[in-house]
Amino acid sequence: MPVDKFTEDTYIEFEYQLLDYVEQVALEFNPDMGFDSDGNMYPCGTLAIERFKVRYNRKFIDIKFKHEDYLHNKEIQDTLKELGVDIDKFWYLLLYVMDYTAGYCWDAIEVKESPKEQLEKLVKLIADNCSDYNKVSGATFSTPITITINAKGKQTLTIDNPNTIAYIGLLCAKGCSEIEDNSILSLRYSDNDTLTAADTMRICLFAKMFLYFFEINKQFNKRQKKGNTISLSKNLLISRLAYFTKLTTNKNYLNDDDNLKKAIKEYGDKKLSTINSYYF
Repeated sequence: MPVDKFTEDTYIEFEYQLLDYVEQVALEFNPDMGFDSDGNMYPCGTLAIERFKVRYNRKFIDIKFKHEDYLHNKEIQDTLKELGVDIDKFWYLLLYVMDYTAGYCWDAIEVKESPKEQLEKLVKLIADNCSDYNKVSGATFSTPITITINAKGKQTLTIDNPNTIAYIGLLCAKGCSEIEDNSILSLRYSDNDTLTAADTMRICLFAKMFLYFFEINKQFNKRQKKGNTISLSKNLLISRLAYFTKLTTNKNYLNDDDNLKKAIKEYGDKKLSTINSYYF
């Protein structure tokens, strides 16, 4: 039987042993960052375990399957046992991956551009369209440019003088070069708008987290024995898990890993401009 409630903010060895697989994956996907003496960031553990325990205890983890369903899924259980995976630890890893991908893909917080990024875009737009600049005639633009500032409910200011616009570009370019990485002007921000990514994007992240788990646990690399019909394919296992967890209703995920590979190929290198709303 799964744990009814984890002990929060306290180290209980048995509980942390159960969450061993969770910690392994969280250290890669949800590390906490510290700063060394030179001001450089580096990973230093993870608080994901504590966040997971809190969400587990409060039944915040949204899943459409039960522990009994997991234990009674013959294909999944046979593969896990044949690989030598701990069934109990893997259950909590499955819950964590489901929760993490939900917070990153289905209930994510959209991240907007940093002030520096917006200024750099402005500088580029001005520079790309400025065909000539000299002290006599001033700035010449190949395409007419205006800058409009709209104070909602009040007034609108439009800047259309080429020299003014060119000077703004020069000032912004100089200012951007002086903005440090840890400045508030370099930080991306969010106005707490939520964003839902494509289902396939979540499946891709789901797969990447499990593939990482198997990649760092070489002891689960087993060769198929002659006459053994139980699949040892990690890709097929993950594909079946995607169907079992109802991330997809496509039954082809049960038979082969073709659809999973397509999802990884399509979204594997795509970056979402989101903050995980559960694990941050």
